[in-house]
Amino acid sequence: MKTTPSKILFGIDQHGDSNDFLRLVLEAEQTKENEDRDLDKIRNSAQKNTLDVQLKNKLYYVKSHKFPKKYAIGNYIMIKNVDTTPGVNKKHIPKFKGPYEIKKVLPNDRYVIQDIPGFQVTQMPFNSVYEARNMKPWIKM
Repeated sequence: MKTTPSKILFGIDQHGDSNDFLRLVLEAEQTKENEDRDLDKIRNSAQKNTLDVQLKNKLYYVKSHKFPKKYAIGNYIMIKNVDTTPGVNKKHIPKFKGPYEIKKVLPNDRYVIQDIPGFQVTQMPFNSVYEARNMKPWIKM
């Protein structure tokens, strides 16, 4: 049974835009024999509806969510190329760069990656932490 917040809180539906005489309405409702004003029943029903909606939302999220790929130490990967150089056309640069090697697995789908020994491309050796969503395998198995 879906209901309004005022029914959950006070046991009656408020009428109109604002109800300045809410106390008077509540006192008038108390004089009547009204079985709809069982607040425990109304609140339990609202709590059940909330839990049902939360479960439905969780199932929807799990169904549409792509979980990150797990990598192991020593895997070769490519990382997303985020070139922010001004004046450079981003349309023609590669989407990923690499290969790099995973040196350490961190919590929350994070990895320490480094250049492959003997294949350093830049003057400074690459050593950084990346998350799994910005990586992809170098060779698909």
